[in-house]
Parts: sequence; C-alpha cells; structure tokens
Amino acid sequence: MKYFKTIMIMTTFILITMAACSNPNTANTQQPLVVTPTIEITLTPQTPTVESNTGKESEAQQDYTKGVELLQQGNLEESIKLLTRVIELQPNNIDAYIKRGVAKDLKGDAEGALQDFNKAIEVSPKDPAAYNARGNHYANLNSLELALADYNKAIELNPNFAQSYVNRATVYSMAGDYEKAFSDFDKAQELDSNLMSIYYNRGLTYGDQQVFDKATSEFEKYLELNPNDPFAYFYNAGAYAELGNYDNALFNINKAIEIDNQIDKFYMLRAKIFMQKRLNDNAIADLKKVMDISTDTDLRTQANDLLQQLGVAVTPQTP
Repeated sequence: MKYFKTIMIMTTFILITMAACSNPNTANTQQPLVVTPTIEITLTPQTPTVESNTGKESEAQQDYTKGVELLQQGNLEESIKLLTRVIELQPNNIDAYIKRGVAKDLKGDAEGALQDFNKAIEVSPKDPAAYNARGNHYANLNSLELALADYNKAIELNPNFAQSYVNRATVYSMAGDYEKAFSDFDKAQELDSNLMSIYYNRGLTYGDQQVFDKATSEFEKYLELNPNDPFAYFYNAGAYAELGNYDNALFNINKAIEIDNQIDKFYMLRAKIFMQKRLNDNAIADLKKVMDISTDTDLRTQANDLLQQLGVAVTPQTP
C-alpha cells in the first residue's frame, strides 16, 4: 500500500513557494502563510514605496498594511481593492503591484497577476523580488523555463536571495533535475538556515525520489520551525508509513488532524495506517468520516472500496 505517492496525487503535487516581499533580506526570515497544501506565501506588511505627498503616503501605508493582512487571511477581493487604491495613490509602488499580483493569482486571475508582475518589473527592473514573484507565477502555470529565467535574474540581482534559490530548486525538482535542485537547496540553507521552505520543499523532493528516510528528516526540521502546519505532519506521516514506521506515521497524522479536523485526505491516510496496525474499527470510522466530509469523487471511491474490503456495506451517497 503506497502512501506518499497517494498523498501527492491527492493534493496535486506542486512544489513551489511564493515569496512576495520586496526586500529579499526581510523575506528570508518571515514565516510563510500556507494557503494550500502545496503553496506557501511569505507576506510581510512592510513599508511600501513612498512618494512625496505626506497625506497620500500615510493613507497608502494604512491601505497597504490592511491589504496585506486581508491577503494573509484569504480575503482576496477586499485585498485587491485596497492594494488597487494604494497603486492609485502611489503608481510606482512595486510592493503593491507584487502583492496584488499574488492575490490575483490566488483568485485565479492569471492574466491580471502577470500584468501586475510585469508592471512591477517595468517600474523597478533591478528589483529581484519582482522577478521572483513572476517566477512563482510561471512555475504554478508549469511554465518551467520562464520560471527558471526569472529566478536566475533574481539571483543575478541579489546572490544572497535565499528564497529564490529555494524556488529555483523546486522548479528543478519539478523538471526532474534533482542534482541542481539539491545544490540550490544547500545554497539556500547556507544563506539562511532558518528559512522554513528549504526543509519543506526538500522533504517533498526526497519523497518524490522515494528517499523517505531523508524526507522525514527534512519534515522534522521544518516542524521544529513551524510546529502548527498540518500538511507538514501529513506528508511526514506518509513518508513514515512508506518506511513501515506506523507508530511515527500515526503520531504525525494525529497531529495533522488535531490542527485541522476537516481535511478528508488526513482521514484517508490515517485509515490506511490503522489498517496496517490491524486497528480495523478505527480505520472504518475514518473511512466513514471521509465519506461524510469529502466531495472528491476519487477519494470517496477509494474509501468505499476499502470499507468493502473491511466487510462494511456502504450505500453510495451524493456528498
């Protein structure tokens, strides 16, 4: 029974981090906001590019800070409105363009996001964060060559921009070039050993290679820095399960569910671990939970099949 590959399929395995700060040295040390199982965003309410009018400057600062807070909270529509107002007050504020571009990307407006990233580069062609942000955009569209070109430019402009090394490593991993990926992960760690996305993405890369002992080591390091990320526990549980270490797998998936008890994939993985430990009653309870809360047809089919294997008759229900 495969665990880590199952996890990757379930979550649309996109290994990419998005650092949207305009100051790379600040960005390197900020905690990422994990908005999906697979995408991290570093968002820091920092001082936006200032212009001469003091009144406009103050109003823009307030709107910018609030806009970033709303982005962190996932309130994309209101975030975009406030960041648009900042841009109206300060048309050369590259931070606002970058943050608005991130919000548009998350909202599904890829064309609008790209326009904002391009504008940020037009306004400040030597700002590495603008290229890094556009690289993230391209990477999430699976346009890997374009993403690499932008990460290369960001690193050329600032060779100490650790997050860009992580992002480039991730794209190399997506392309199957693991040697270059690990070289960039190592460089990022050399520059900033507290940058959490290094360990998270390197753990996923080891998992993709089925080197699960090293994957667990990376996830453990990540969880030392960010102990409240349910998806890191989820991936760690999958890697431990692949190693046959079901006790550690169960510990980690229990932590994931403790933090967020509404994720169907968590219960599916725990059910499979319970089955390996011959705790079939527990497995049945988790599989029924999947049937109760999941709207994923494939996941519900898996749960139904496993329940039948365990001798439980299930009446198909529309979620």
